[in-house]
Amino acid sequence: MYKVLTSILACVTMLTIFGFLGQLWWVFDLASHFRLQYFIVLVILVLFFVKAKKWKATGVGMIFGLANFMLISPYIGTISSAIGEDQSKIRILSMNLSHTNTSYKKAKLLIRKTQPSVLVLQELSHSWENALGDTLAKFPYVAKFPEGPHDYVDSPLPNIFIPKEKLFIGLFSHLPFEQIMTDRSDDFPISHIRGSFKFREKNFTLFGVHLASPVGKYRTDLRNKQLASLAEEIQKINQPTVVVGDFNITPWSPYFEEFIHKSRLRDTRKDLGVYPTWLAQFPLLTIPIDHGLTSNGIKIGSFMLGNSFGSDHLPIILDFAIG
Repeated sequence: MYKVLTSILACVTMLTIFGFLGQLWWVFDLASHFRLQYFIVLVILVLFFVKAKKWKATGVGMIFGLANFMLISPYIGTISSAIGEDQSKIRILSMNLSHTNTSYKKAKLLIRKTQPSVLVLQELSHSWENALGDTLAKFPYVAKFPEGPHDYVDSPLPNIFIPKEKLFIGLFSHLPFEQIMTDRSDDFPISHIRGSFKFREKNFTLFGVHLASPVGKYRTDLRNKQLASLAEEIQKINQPTVVVGDFNITPWSPYFEEFIHKSRLRDTRKDLGVYPTWLAQFPLLTIPIDHGLTSNGIKIGSFMLGNSFGSDHLPIILDFAIG
């Protein structure tokens, strides 16, 4: 038993180290996403080693457990709402529908129950749009943008993961659009849609995002280029900004940290909880890759996860006010 547990300790220790080296190799970046799982496993191992009086293994477990804890600790705690009772709030619901998911009734129920001011849908196919027809028809302002190519170039996964239908990012709103931007780079696809809104005489910009999944070097590089381009676009905006959607990256990746630094956005999860969103079907492996990020001028009311609706992603619900 001791040999087995020390082997697990060695494995988790190496994965912890690799996670800090994500900019050297795309596989190392994948190792950065499971910090919470590493911490939990290391805590369990340390308790065993203490009981067995294996002090060297205990020390190693404590050191690397602390290293992972330092990364997840900013997400531990609770903060009160920054929105006053007299302020009107805006609610955004972001859902990655998943092109293989057919739980249409659950999705419709979630949208109706949540009652968002703005609905952002990723992996929106014609099948999904038809199934949600009466629900989506209640939003008077609609914009769609084709998502980037889903060919899994240089991917270890089989082609069964390629969608059978063309996919879109959809923006459905009860707030009128001031402007909709759906620019696409000539060099690579930019999977986001941008809308400008006015609410109670105050302007704000919303990005709905779905970046490439890091399946292989090609798509990891593509995602990182999309992050860099998105940061550059956000830097040019001179008004309160909200960015929501599926980033396919966790807060612990060095690429996400670089994006936050360059975009000057705030991770709304901080002090609220880790709130893992994917893989929804496997809670022990779930990691936070769907995000709600905000700039100065946005007051956060709450950041929550919605109920599972059959997708491999849990939806995120963001309440905020402007000013």
